[in-house]
Amino acid sequence: MIAYLDPGTGFNFLKEPFFLLPFIAGFFSIFVVFFKNIMRFFKRFKILVFLSALFLIIGGLIMVNISDNIPKYKKILILAIDGMDPVISDRLMAEGELKNFSRLKREGYYSRLKTVYPAESSVVWASFATGLFPQQHGIFDFIMRNPENYALYLGLSDIKTKTRNLRLGKFNIPVKREAVAENILQEKCFWDLLSEKDVPVSVYFHPHTFPARAVTGRMISGMGVPDIYGTMGRYYYYTEDSSGLGKDIKGQLVTVARKGNKIKDFIYGPKVESKQLRVPLEVILSDNVKQANFRLPGSEFNLKEGQWSDFYKITFKSGFAKKISAIAKFYLKSVQP
Repeated sequence: MIAYLDPGTGFNFLKEPFFLLPFIAGFFSIFVVFFKNIMRFFKRFKILVFLSALFLIIGGLIMVNISDNIPKYKKILILAIDGMDPVISDRLMAEGELKNFSRLKREGYYSRLKTVYPAESSVVWASFATGLFPQQHGIFDFIMRNPENYALYLGLSDIKTKTRNLRLGKFNIPVKREAVAENILQEKCFWDLLSEKDVPVSVYFHPHTFPARAVTGRMISGMGVPDIYGTMGRYYYYTEDSSGLGKDIKGQLVTVARKGNKIKDFIYGPKVESKQLRVPLEVILSDNVKQANFRLPGSEFNLKEGQWSDFYKITFKSGFAKKISAIAKFYLKSVQP
């Protein structure tokens, strides 16, 4: 079929659609002829066609699997230990006490690293992460000073109270005050640079990582994560007899009274608008087997002396339809005071 279109025929298609029918019929005729030839070939060489298709499928799966297993980047593992003295470590390796470290030294590369001044964890880890000196990243100690009002704050992370405003025309109406966490280390870290280049990176428990930053991989914050009170890990010490403890207890001391084999008290949360949030806690003691049964809202578990519990979720009601959640774990030191 040969068709000719003069320069004006294109306009006729808009007015007379039936002119398209010959072209549709022609295209269908060509497709049918081609399809018949293909089907004849398939019928004549069934086994060859089947084996060729099978070969292509298997080969494709193998190539996909190989490509998935070939790493795009070389993997590097950095295991950092805070406060590890190189002099003591070298002596212990020489004495054969640190066999795995000796193997790493023997099969890999070993060299001492110089530190920065002051050689404190908060300062050193900031330099390790950024490659900068303290005067460049701005962290000089665990305790920092605000030059505007001389107020002290932790040199890892800070909790600030900010007011959220509702803007109505020219007016800003304060509607909510909320605590906002801020990372003191503002300079770019090596995981930020890797993420900018889409290089996968996983950071676990490194200081100066709260709040966790968005990285191309995973990040779990380490030293500097505040607890629900805004401090660096407050604990509560429950006892029937607090005499003589005093300076030995760095946490919050709670004196309880036993009635029979039961102790009833509370798990204390943060203060909201001067109100101490709390949830009930009941402990049933078993002196004969030296263990205790702990009961709190939604959870119940047993502990033996010297045993830690798992983490349990605790929810404090802070107002109408408002809740504050936390996690806590428990340790049974003794069933006797």
